[in-house]
Amino acid sequence: MSKRFWNPANSISLGRIPFLFGIVALILLPPLESVFYQRIAVVLIAILFLLDQVDGYVARKTGSTTKIGAMVDIMVDRIVELILWVTVAFVGYAPVWVPFVFISRGLITDTIRSEVYRKGLTPYEMIQSKVGKIIVSSHISRGIYAVLKAFTFCYVLAVPAFGVPEIWAPILVYASTIYCIVRGIPVIADARHVFSEEKIE
Repeated sequence: MSKRFWNPANSISLGRIPFLFGIVALILLPPLESVFYQRIAVVLIAILFLLDQVDGYVARKTGSTTKIGAMVDIMVDRIVELILWVTVAFVGYAPVWVPFVFISRGLITDTIRSEVYRKGLTPYEMIQSKVGKIIVSSHISRGIYAVLKAFTFCYVLAVPAFGVPEIWAPILVYASTIYCIVRGIPVIADARHVFSEEKIE
């Protein structure tokens, strides 16, 4: 691939994938009662989500913000959240239907975004409505969602690892799920602007 693709920001983004697999191995491979490995996993998940902010910062600082970079960032974010949701559901820390919601929402929005990219737009440029821009495209909303996901994953694993109150775990899981759905609605609603010029033969 070209040097334009393998810029520092994209390298950081893609480097999160093997880092993620290492975290999943810590959660699944040792005995589930191993508090030591669970505590390490909690810390590494926090670092994993912090790297998501680092790649964006590096892209802006190095002037390497590109459409493909935006797609890579979203792709890696999707891989991270889906694999972590499947993992925490597998070990019983979240209801099994939660990953189904995230997978379904992800498939729908990413299918739309792939067509958007083909038309030369970034996933966030497709959002037309003011409300949609606030919910989906704004740095505040994206930051809240990233923090919410990171805190949720860390917290549900911290229940057995550090003995934090279990009552907050399902609340965080449901809040993350609802926010995921809410952020997907403007993408679906504004897709009509992208496909309005398509001719059906």
